[in-house]
Amino acid sequence: MKTVIAYASEYGSAKTCAEMLAGHLDGDTALLDLKRSTALDGGYDTVIIGGSVYAGSIQKEVIRFCTANRDALMGKRLGLYVCCAARGESAADYVKLFPEELVGKAVATGAFGGVFHMDKMKPFHKLIIKMLRKVNKDMKEPEINAEAVAAFAGAIKRSSGDAS
Repeated sequence: MKTVIAYASEYGSAKTCAEMLAGHLDGDTALLDLKRSTALDGGYDTVIIGGSVYAGSIQKEVIRFCTANRDALMGKRLGLYVCCAARGESAADYVKLFPEELVGKAVATGAFGGVFHMDKMKPFHKLIIKMLRKVNKDMKEPEINAEAVAAFAGAIKRSSGDAS
């Protein structure tokens, strides 16, 4: 199986998840940072696309990649993931930020959580997090859900016939 994991990461969570996924997958797996390139090449069987959610939107680089490569993506085994602070079913809803036809084609979708890197955040993002924490005193520190990453990788493997 030849796989590319294309991701856009503002503060590192989507990149960390891409690296974790790569560690679970067999065969030739490459990482593609969508902030550096949106070109899909290399004859990949499987394309996994991931990004982080901010203010209810996924990064523009992710949408640009999906739009520019739509026809090629429709012919691939496809996986989609998001990183966000939301948990449970509400987090899974964020996968719908990808183009609808890609969501319908995906053999695996996932929401992997994320981490607040306050030291790296832009002032506006810091302000939003601080405001949310004041409103919701029970707001938990987000974390990457390693079990969700492993389950996603398992779904990708099963869809390729490699259940190992």
